[in-house]
Amino acid sequence: MKNNESPAKSISMGLGTIFERIGDFFHIFDLSFFVGGSATLGAIVFLYVNFIYYRLTETRLFLFPEWVAVPALIISAYLCGLIAFAAGRELSGLFFRSKTLATTLIPAIGRHRLTQLPEVSSYIQGDDIDGQWKLYIRMWSEIVHDTSAPLLVHHLMRYWAMAATYDSVGFSLIVWAISLLILWLFGSIPVALSMVALPAAATVCLLGSYIAFRRGAQYYEYQIEDVVAHFAVKQKSLTTIVETPVIAETSENHS
Repeated sequence: MKNNESPAKSISMGLGTIFERIGDFFHIFDLSFFVGGSATLGAIVFLYVNFIYYRLTETRLFLFPEWVAVPALIISAYLCGLIAFAAGRELSGLFFRSKTLATTLIPAIGRHRLTQLPEVSSYIQGDDIDGQWKLYIRMWSEIVHDTSAPLLVHHLMRYWAMAATYDSVGFSLIVWAISLLILWLFGSIPVALSMVALPAAATVCLLGSYIAFRRGAQYYEYQIEDVVAHFAVKQKSLTTIVETPVIAETSENHS
């Protein structure tokens, strides 16, 4: 069978596959972890510099070759990002996300009129939060295995990445607030700076942490809403194709 694909289309498909593989590689090492990880590492370095580095009496030397510093910083930032995400997600789950599924999933299902489906109603008997969670997992599983909706998966994963980023940043700001308070209480700094600037900066960090956690929870809500909306579209699309009849013109119409 003769291949009718043009060279340009073949090249385009090949490049698309390459970029997709590169995207999968970076997805494994989620770059969103570097945001909160870098901030958390910065707070740790801040304490180290103020309490250890400047108090060293011996010559301050880096014991490894200089080129080791760059990969060491990258790996340290990534590890700090993983820890910041894990701790931030726990805090978010306790104080911001604990009731999000119950307050978002069931109302969204009702608005999209999916409660009449037996496959859905069997999971949401009463206020069973375990059933709601299982339904949400079932929805995610069907979306992932639905080859007709690859864009939706990427869209939802972006929501997940943004929520993870905000959770890790929220935790890193708490670490920064603690670091500033430690320096305020135990550091050797000018009195004017210690009395005003450091407590104020710590307060700003805590406020930013609250905002970051709240924003991460909102992305979780968006994710739930879009998951439910996908199944509503699968049931019935809002857009319908209306075929407009074509009126054939004859020579008599122009006479």
